[in-house]
Amino acid sequence: DRRGQVTTAFEAVRVVQVMNAANWANYSRRRDEILNECEQSGCRSDEDYWDNNLSGAPMTKVPFESITALTSSPPLLEAVNECWFLHGTSFE
Repeated sequence: DRRGQVTTAFEAVRVVQVMNAANWANYSRRRDEILNECEQSGCRSDEDYWDNNLSGAPMTKVPFESITALTSSPPLLEAVNECWFLHGTSFE
């Protein structure tokens, strides 16, 4: 997400809701396993760590915190570096 021009705004052209209980259960179970592994090994996920040891927080982090608050989605777990990403986006 660090190449090329940076988007300053988003326009939702179409929204599709996909609900798959089996996939969500598998994802949720694996996320909990990762959370336990991270807690046991002392993994860091704070902004200071992202800024000083990686390439900074994902560019979608701040905008999607606002968007997530408007939905019924469960909050993202920063402790497992969970974040939203945009697919199929362009500047056109």
